[in-house]
Amino acid sequence: MEDRAQNGLNALGIATDITEAVCQLPAVATLDWGDEAADCVSLLASPSCACVLIGTIDSNGHLVGHEATGVAVNGSASDTARSLELSLRSRAERLNDTGLRLGETELRSGVTQRLSVLLGEEQWRNTGIGQLWSDAPVREVLLGVQGLGNVETGRVLIAMVGTGLSSDLPLHEQQAVLSVTLPLLVRRALIAIGARRTTSARWLTQREQQVLRELTLGKSVRQIAEDMGRSPHTIHDHVKSLHRKLNASSRGELVARALGFVDENAKVRERTRGATERAIPEVTTTEAARSFTGGTPASIGINTGTPTGGTTPNNLGGAGERPRATPIPRNDTASGMRIGQPVASPIDRSIGQRSDVVGG
Repeated sequence: MEDRAQNGLNALGIATDITEAVCQLPAVATLDWGDEAADCVSLLASPSCACVLIGTIDSNGHLVGHEATGVAVNGSASDTARSLELSLRSRAERLNDTGLRLGETELRSGVTQRLSVLLGEEQWRNTGIGQLWSDAPVREVLLGVQGLGNVETGRVLIAMVGTGLSSDLPLHEQQAVLSVTLPLLVRRALIAIGARRTTSARWLTQREQQVLRELTLGKSVRQIAEDMGRSPHTIHDHVKSLHRKLNASSRGELVARALGFVDENAKVRERTRGATERAIPEVTTTEAARSFTGGTPASIGINTGTPTGGTTPNNLGGAGERPRATPIPRNDTASGMRIGQPVASPIDRSIGQRSDVVGG
């Protein structure tokens, strides 16, 4: 009973570690994305080696489209790990027949199982995808496969973990952990790589990743050039390449894609412009006047160019004429003048005084 409880705690801890690692994967497609994903899966056991494939398989189990391969070794000596990694990667990149016969329903929901169960207890190392592990020092290989979106049929992510004779968890516990973390890995792959088949030509290089990381920190091109020991022209070329590969039309959109906030096919600027046009409808001058005063445009002296009742009001001119304000008679006790009467300007008064002098 205590062993079962301890296994449960260990499984929970490993699932948490894998989840945290998956959430830290790049939100954009990078050339080493597969290797980083394999690092996450390799946390399932120690020692272990992991392999992640992204591609398309047909109904006969043939790998007809190969997009990415990732390999990682956990808990082995450096020389042994390097040799095992090279062997596993070479075979994975040349894989043609997976030997998996899975329907659309199974791919949509995902399958997690031991290779010895899927390919046969006695021949799994010599059949299909099991050949990748023919000379690997592993006791068993756990495989998880799930479809990448619903856009292209057969496009899948395959995650495999080969475990040794010693492990912190029994196989059935490892299988349970892989089954709950695989959907998280698939979801992260959809954010970074997308639901449609792609090529590595649009995936970011290591240098482009570094520049993009600096941009997300708010640094300018000149600052990045100084920190990386490159010229501003070189960094500017990297930024242009980032805009092209990530389909971004502004620096803010580029950062949003780097953080996984915006899908590759979404255009932030177009969506914002459309929302603004819907939120601010066109309003004519007449409608604005009615809305502001609660009455008619004539009540505030706006000339609409259209006479009311067949005649032009006294305080409105015809079309194209300036409105004439109606004077309001009022006594000004300070000056003794009557408001509403014409008032001569200082120039007019000076001319009048001069004419008086001349006339006198």
